Amino acid sequence: GVFRIDNNQLLTLHNKTLLDYDAASGIRSFFLQLKAVDANDNSFEAYANISIALQDANDISPSFTQARYVFTISEAANINNTVGVVTATDPDTVGEISYSITLGSSSKFGVQQDGTIYLTDTIDVETEPQEYNVTVVASDGVQSTSTLVTIRITDANDNSPCAGNYTCECETGYEFTDPNTC
Repeated sequence: GVFRIDNNQLLTLHNKTLLDYDAASGIRSFFLQLKAVDANDNSFEAYANISIALQDANDISPSFTQARYVFTISEAANINNTVGVVTATDPDTVGEISYSITLGSSSKFGVQQDGTIYLTDTIDVETEPQEYNVTVVASDGVQSTSTLVTIRITDANDNSPCAGNYTCECETGYEFTDPNTC
């Protein structure tokens, strides 16, 4: 059994392994009937009903629903646009999951409390990386876990065409250089 009465006549926990709120067995409460008998002649007895409710402990880390996330966003996206959503679950009933970015380009990206990753700054494929790797942490206030998020930036048609710097020679011997090249 899980409980027993020790030599001092105290109800004690005998088998702790059976007490796991998160276990698949689902045993979260115990009902005991305690019988007391008169030690002198065994003719008198009394009963007490005892109810023990198991409480959840915050003993399991949250876990992400994917080992790694990959999102794509256009460089034309506006600040506060959603990049993607990460999701973590926690079998513990204690604590609420919150998200944060701990490593990577946290100046370009933020994460809301529901796991939504969003753009916090402008991005430009021509002058900045085309891919960012950030680490997102899910915490329940006691336990935490992290996952890698790769954010790929796609190019947008946001620059004027450029023919380059060129020189033309004409039959008359004149040279023309375009002063307005990029």
